[in-house]
Amino acid sequence: MVILLDTGFILAFRNKKDKNHISAMETMKKRIMKGEYGRAVVTDYVYDELMTLIQNRLGNKSFMEATAEFLKSSPRISFLWISEELFLNTIKKFEKYFDQRLSFTDCTFLSLAEKITSKCYVASFDETLGKFAPEIVP
Repeated sequence: MVILLDTGFILAFRNKKDKNHISAMETMKKRIMKGEYGRAVVTDYVYDELMTLIQNRLGNKSFMEATAEFLKSSPRISFLWISEELFLNTIKKFEKYFDQRLSFTDCTFLSLAEKITSKCYVASFDETLGKFAPEIVP
């Protein structure tokens, strides 16, 4: 099993001022970090989006550094780089779902979910992504 961590979910977990902080905190600590959904994964696209969002929305370098350190040092979280094959599949998905307002990063989740042979979950508060992703948590 694998759980893909979405940008908004990670930011909500890390940011006490986020409206979804409590829900993200409970899901992360009580379920994800205990391995209920298998390996937690952050893609290079999510990491890029997260760091840019922190820079633009919060402008807090120490928060960015602490968030980066948390992701890199957590034994339950792995990084995954989108391959050329997944990238090309994501382009097709982005074109297909363009009118549905799925981001390119969201479409990488759909490509990954097809490729991953085990059960795949997505930790996200994105309602649009929830219409297309395999299993949304929380």
